[in-house]
Amino acid sequence: GQKEKPWIKQAVFVGIDRNQKVLSERIAKRTNWMYNSGLVEETRFLLKTGCTKDNTALQALGYKECYDYLTGVCSLQESMDRTERGTVQYAKRQRTWFRLQFPTQWVSWPEAGDFSEIVNISLQRFAKSGNNIT
Repeated sequence: GQKEKPWIKQAVFVGIDRNQKVLSERIAKRTNWMYNSGLVEETRFLLKTGCTKDNTALQALGYKECYDYLTGVCSLQESMDRTERGTVQYAKRQRTWFRLQFPTQWVSWPEAGDFSEIVNISLQRFAKSGNNIT
C-alpha cells in the first residue's frame, strides 16, 4: 500500500458534486465543442506528423476516438458518442478515486448556482466544524 502522507490529516478536501443528469449534459456539450473546435483537424495533423495510435498523444480521451474516425474504424457520430461515454465513465472513476483516497467533503453544485456559491458553502462548513470537517 501507499504510505500515508502526514499533510493529509491537516488538509481539507472539498469535492464539487454535480447532479449526474446535469454533468452528462455538460459532457455532451463539451464533446460537441471539442469536435467542432478543431479536434478532428488537430488529430489529422498529429497523424501527418507521424503519430500512431501507440503514441501517448493519441491515447487520450477524444483523440483515440477521433483517430478511429479518421482511419475509418467508425463514423464521426460514433466517434463523438464514444468520446462522450468515455468522458462520463472517466468522471465517475474520478469521483470514486477521491472517495477512496481522501476524507472528502462533497458539496452539491446547485442547479442555478455559481462557483462563488460553492466556495461560500465550503467555507461555512469548514468554520462550523471548528476547522476540521473531515
